[in-house]
Amino acid sequence: NPRHNWFIDHYELRKDRAVFYVNYLCKGVHRFEYLARVRAEGVVSVPPVKAEAMYNPDIVALSNGATMTTQSLHD
Repeated sequence: NPRHNWFIDHYELRKDRAVFYVNYLCKGVHRFEYLARVRAEGVVSVPPVKAEAMYNPDIVALSNGATMTTQSLHD
């Protein structure tokens, strides 16, 4: 399957963002998923995702931002 012939070479999960590094990525639409710990209930802004080629600044992609609502599992 050509959609799955790549993998994440390195990643960093930080308090304010998740950073993924890929050495090679084919043209097309790709999806990165990860679990994030929710620390409080409420509505938060989800910033746009930015993807860029480290050594070629002409290659860049930007997604839309969003809002996310979190709630307790115990209610």
